Amino acid sequence: MWLVLSFVVCLNAASGEDRCRTIDLPWAGSMMSCMLRGQAEMARWVMEHPGYEVRGGWECRRGRDI
Repeated sequence: MWLVLSFVVCLNAASGEDRCRTIDLPWAGSMMSCMLRGQAEMARWVMEHPGYEVRGGWECRRGRDI
């Protein structure tokens, strides 16, 4: 089963209009490890992408089979 860590981020625009998108990071581990360490991975992503803010929380879910 493929898992993804999924969360929504928004880039604040100067015009006041936010541009949001869903981020799906592949997760190579169990559902429990995703739930326990997902917040830290989400924070790492945000630190690597200045200007983005997380909206809401995160979820661990089954990803698409490729």
